[in-house]
Amino acid sequence: MAKTVVNVRIDVATKKEIQIICRELGISVSSLVNAMLKHLVKTKKPLFMLGGKTLKKAMVEIENEAIKLSK
Repeated sequence: MAKTVVNVRIDVATKKEIQIICRELGISVSSLVNAMLKHLVKTKKPLFMLGGKTLKKAMVEIENEAIKLSK
């Protein structure tokens, strides 16, 4: 199967934490993201709970919080 690259912008602290967690789990960040995306494609549902919110609303709230934290 052909592969492609997906770039994701996250803050440095989150990236470091994800790398530590993945190392402890014995997987790469790429493997984690691939598994999450494959699950989403297969089930049409994310692996995480959104507290009853729609995905769009939750993503807007997350983005707004990220903007606040970056200031």
